[in-house]
Amino acid sequence: MYVHRSNRAEELVRVLADVVGTPAGDPFARECVVVQGRGREGWLALELARRYGVWANPDFPFPRRLVLRAMDAVLGPPGPVLARFTVEEHPHVTTVRTHSDSAHR
Repeated sequence: MYVHRSNRAEELVRVLADVVGTPAGDPFARECVVVQGRGREGWLALELARRYGVWANPDFPFPRRLVLRAMDAVLGPPGPVLARFTVEEHPHVTTVRTHSDSAHR
């Protein structure tokens, strides 16, 4: 995992182009680039296609989706009880109180 920070998008896309320009193994593996919105996803795809001539099969998850993937990789997928509590099922829920939170009251 690489984390690059800048307040200039042009600088970040230059560094990203350098990173994804170096083959990492499987040529059909998807490149994972975390984005904060669909607009940034589209802009990055266009910029990388402009630089390389083609940019195909990228994976642009939002930060939350990347964290969930990491948790699934470490902890395993959620059981049937927890699977019911997804943002898609309950978009109005923004926080979840954990057991340790109630102990600190």
